[in-house]
Amino acid sequence: MKILDRLPYSINPAPPVALRGQSIRVKAHQIIVWVSISVADASEWDARTPAFPVILDTGNNFTFSIFPSQLIQWAGVQPQLLRELGRIREGGKVYTRHEADVWIHPNAPGHRDRRADREPLRLRLARGVAVYPDTASPSHLPLLGLQALTENNLHLTIDGQRRLVGLRTADWRTTLVRWLS
Repeated sequence: MKILDRLPYSINPAPPVALRGQSIRVKAHQIIVWVSISVADASEWDARTPAFPVILDTGNNFTFSIFPSQLIQWAGVQPQLLRELGRIREGGKVYTRHEADVWIHPNAPGHRDRRADREPLRLRLARGVAVYPDTASPSHLPLLGLQALTENNLHLTIDGQRRLVGLRTADWRTTLVRWLS
């Protein structure tokens, strides 16, 4: 199943993302995807769950990281409602990990901020999501890391020439691509 279909990114600063009256700056080479967060193991997708932009960061070695203020304002989730799983150490500092499901929304083909009319895919994150203090994170948007894609056996493609990103679940196409490479 296609999740991200010809999702564009730019080599120059991109148009900002509009979110609840805020204008959020997007830097060059940032891949912006839309996600939602819910309490872990929700029985099914709830369409009332708000979506917000994150950076797909293949250099991030954790699953997902977010500020408490973003969790509250953008996701509509109070951090204390998420069960604490433990801690991670990064840059000599310790941050809490919380149990949550992250849902990645399919984009409309060729568009960054327009979503397809399909339900999002639930990412199962065994190590949870990292909640950094509002003053700690170097990024202005939450980060979806490579570990989240790996844990969910997703197939990521980046077409640097056309500046397009694809993300899909494993199927016969991904098997064929692996076989040919």
